[in-house]
Amino acid sequence: MKNFLKKTLLLGNPRASVVSHEVPKDIYDKYGLDRNKKVVTIVMGSLGSQTVNQTMKESMNQFVGKEYQVLYVTGKPYYESMKDYENENVKIIPYVDDMPSLMHATDLIVSRAGASTLAELTALGVPAILIPSPYVAANHQEYNARELENNHAAKMILEKDLTGEKLISTIDSVINDQTALQILTENAKKLGKPNAVEDMYQEIISMLGD
Repeated sequence: MKNFLKKTLLLGNPRASVVSHEVPKDIYDKYGLDRNKKVVTIVMGSLGSQTVNQTMKESMNQFVGKEYQVLYVTGKPYYESMKDYENENVKIIPYVDDMPSLMHATDLIVSRAGASTLAELTALGVPAILIPSPYVAANHQEYNARELENNHAAKMILEKDLTGEKLISTIDSVINDQTALQILTENAKKLGKPNAVEDMYQEIISMLGD
């Protein structure tokens, strides 16, 4: 066990293994999505974001007529105030209970930038627009998001800069450009650790054997 003090290894977050090895369920019928359209998922975690909800209220109708569809996850506290804004191209739900399956079906996600979320996104190579929460310790989500942005693995919008116009134009610039989607996917996968749990287990076994 002497080598425990001699090694520092970056093996990833266990959540990456969960989404990588879980068999995804078909979510199109569950959420009333069109199988012939690309899916943009907007989700700010289980509690949602007041800022993002207000932005969506102001710009919801601008999604009408787009060639893609939007699944908007409001967060449980905001669903009642948001549900009536649903339109022909935007499905509104309060919460997702099977995020791995949704990520597998999503062509582009707009999300926060917590460590577990990014572990999942990079493991699957999901193209992302990150809106890091400014209400976290040491502003760590912005640092997380910048790491992906600097590696051309995601786009980032700071919450203080968020407007409906900026959100929609950023979504459009990615989802309507297959090359941009591919670049984000490939670079996200380069950062991913899809075998994090297995690698951790093997490393522990190796160390115990020393």
